[in-house]
Amino acid sequence: VAKLEKFSIWGGKEARDCYRAMSDESRAKMVCFLDIDPKKIQTPYTCREHPRKVSVKMWSEAKLPENRPIVICVKPGLTSGVFEENLKSLGLTEGVDYWFF
Repeated sequence: VAKLEKFSIWGGKEARDCYRAMSDESRAKMVCFLDIDPKKIQTPYTCREHPRKVSVKMWSEAKLPENRPIVICVKPGLTSGVFEENLKSLGLTEGVDYWFF
């Protein structure tokens, strides 16, 4: 993420762990978290160690250019194919629009 101007992170607990492990410089470039859980959408994420509020958007908003590129913190194969189908439906290109972490 050091070379990116901006990015979003898609995932649950692993995404939040990734965010907390980043440098302040990298965290400042983050646009939003992307999630599948409707209960988390529109409720900003705040980490007590790094008190900046980060918006949480529905995973489908990954298709919007303002939310890309995306660092994906979801392990493939753990969602009975749901994650993979959601990602495929967006028509994004790995290595350009998103990377797995």
